[in-house]
Amino acid sequence: MGYERIWERLIEYLAELGSAREVPDGVEVTIERPPGRSRTVEVVMSPEDWDDYLSIMYGDGDPAATTIKDCVLATPDGVRFLVYDGTYDWTPSETRELPPEEPEDLGPGQGQWVTIDDAGNVTSRFADWDEQDGDRPGPSQRG
Repeated sequence: MGYERIWERLIEYLAELGSAREVPDGVEVTIERPPGRSRTVEVVMSPEDWDDYLSIMYGDGDPAATTIKDCVLATPDGVRFLVYDGTYDWTPSETRELPPEEPEDLGPGQGQWVTIDDAGNVTSRFADWDEQDGDRPGPSQRG
């Protein structure tokens, strides 16, 4: 199936939420909410991205087999864009770009590498603390 028909089917399917139209770099979906209120979310992706998503993730030409409507509806109020990330996921964003990833701050931690013999006894240990400092983690923290 060509990109054009798959893309058209997506727009028709998203129009079930209210209205949908093609815009540069995606599809603009206006969700009708009674009484007389509406909300617009722009799904940012190309027809090629949609074809890739649909055929790889679902192996089907039917947009109803996907979670795209749920993703559009779950986009938080006040967030205008839903960006396809190229790895088969959708991310709400304030702009047409993916938001920067915030690194997970694990903070400084302690850890150790050990080798064990067949009986489960530690035969060598490398730890990032000094056993004599009292800086060693307690029993519940040992790994």
